[in-house]
Amino acid sequence: MNAYLNSLLITLAALSTHAAQPTSQELVAAVLVAEAAGDGVAGMRAVREVVQVRAVERRQTEWQVVTAKKQFSCLNQTTPEQLVARAKTSTAWKSALDLASKPAAVATVGLANHYHTKSVSPYWSKGKTPVAVVGGHLFFKL
Repeated sequence: MNAYLNSLLITLAALSTHAAQPTSQELVAAVLVAEAAGDGVAGMRAVREVVQVRAVERRQTEWQVVTAKKQFSCLNQTTPEQLVARAKTSTAWKSALDLASKPAAVATVGLANHYHTKSVSPYWSKGKTPVAVVGGHLFFKL
């Protein structure tokens, strides 16, 4: 096989294994699945509201909000592409994608901009009173 054909085959193989970058909507949906699918649609809606509130407060896109370093633990050890691929296999994917496709009502957790599971106690929540509790998560307005 000549060098050109060999190079072309290697390039095509690399392209076929490289996942396309997800849309912002897909990434937000994947975060909803990873962070709160265990709490059902109500839990995912609550996390959706936090993403939206942070985007407005910080004047950032939702992509920037969810990919900010150490802000959403589901992205701490993976890439957006990998997270979306995993989330798409969840039974909650369709509901999460629907939630991510439109603005949140900002009613479930008010204007909460932080949350954590009941099983942890991060430094930033010490001495703070949650504004809402949804499933296994506590929501805060900091």
